[in-house]
Amino acid sequence: DPASSFVGVTIGKRKIFGTKTLEWFLGGAITCAILTAGFLNFYYGAWNFDAFGALSHGFYFPTTSFPVSGIHSLSPTVWITLTLMGGLIGALSELLPFQLDDNFTIPIVSGFALWLCFIAFGLL
Repeated sequence: DPASSFVGVTIGKRKIFGTKTLEWFLGGAITCAILTAGFLNFYYGAWNFDAFGALSHGFYFPTTSFPVSGIHSLSPTVWITLTLMGGLIGALSELLPFQLDDNFTIPIVSGFALWLCFIAFGLL
């Protein structure tokens, strides 16, 4: 929410919904995608870096000590799809016209939608 607002206020020009701009939406989507990628890396070990920081082949991170549902790694396709879905869902959830505080509605809506995505991919 703060990243979306910052981008929207500083460079936003194209209105898409009320006071929200296209730049605001894209800033939120990129931020949410980055956060989703971090979550996936932490819990599912999506990246494998060698000692010099170079990305090694494969998507297995051996130091992950608590894989969810016994899954030790994600395929690149699933990882990229969930990352993009996380960005899109997070940004779209900010556009919903609820009369409640968005600090409450955004995590509930985006968390529920991503939960459904994780179920669809068989991760939960």
